[in-house]
Amino acid sequence: MGAAYRNTEIEDTDAIKDLLNNLRVDIKTSSDFSTFKFFDNEFQPFLKEYGFTTSIYNQISNEVSFKKLLAQIYSDTPLILKTVKTKITAKYDDRMATNSSYGMEIKFSDEY
Repeated sequence: MGAAYRNTEIEDTDAIKDLLNNLRVDIKTSSDFSTFKFFDNEFQPFLKEYGFTTSIYNQISNEVSFKKLLAQIYSDTPLILKTVKTKITAKYDDRMATNSSYGMEIKFSDEY
């Protein structure tokens, strides 16, 4: 995308503490995070609950395009998790995308 944006800092991570601990050590958890499975599980019900259309999920090409844009945003906005002293950085790479799926590389850092 362009210039890097400000870091997003999260103070209280108790609700997702197990997920955060598993991201570094469990390949399935890491894969589900980097392919947006966790996001999809939360986003679709959110859209329905507030009366927004879920049509983005009707065509795989629309869903992949949306996830590419989301990954670009994540790439420019590292996530700082203060309670577990971790920085999560996503790397957007077009070579990882196809018309039927999308994944992003995630990195963890103890320095932020």
